[in-house]
Amino acid sequence: HWVPEYIIGLNRAFGQSLVVTDYSVPEQHYKEFFDYLIDVGEGFINFQESGKPLATENPGYSLFGHAGDCHPHLTMLPRNKKEADYCQQKLIEIMEKTVQLGGSIASEHGLGKKLFGGKIAFYYQYGQTGIEEVIGMKHAIDPKGIMCPDNLIRL
Repeated sequence: HWVPEYIIGLNRAFGQSLVVTDYSVPEQHYKEFFDYLIDVGEGFINFQESGKPLATENPGYSLFGHAGDCHPHLTMLPRNKKEADYCQQKLIEIMEKTVQLGGSIASEHGLGKKLFGGKIAFYYQYGQTGIEEVIGMKHAIDPKGIMCPDNLIRL
């Protein structure tokens, strides 16, 4: 439990948003997914090195999580806006890979309201059709839009 706290402390030193995955995959794809996340993390380190040298206190990324649940957390530690933008693009690619492997991009923390490539995270899991279905269900249950307004899907 101290790993996330330690990483958050490191990230605060750089003043950037923490970039972390909360994705899980079916057990039969776990090793492939884990190896893929290592490749993404190492790619981020290479991207960092192309700009300026890594500070010794910045590991670049960490990979930890709930192995028994096939639910690793890749956390990248950007030091500036260029690196943060790179990480956001990688998150889109990781979401697409997660869904391709039959996984979920909302394993324990939910999808939130952040935009990735101009789209809400929900889009990467369920596509535009899924969004429209949820909007339809929400409207059927709450035609006046009074329950959790602007939460999950705007009507």
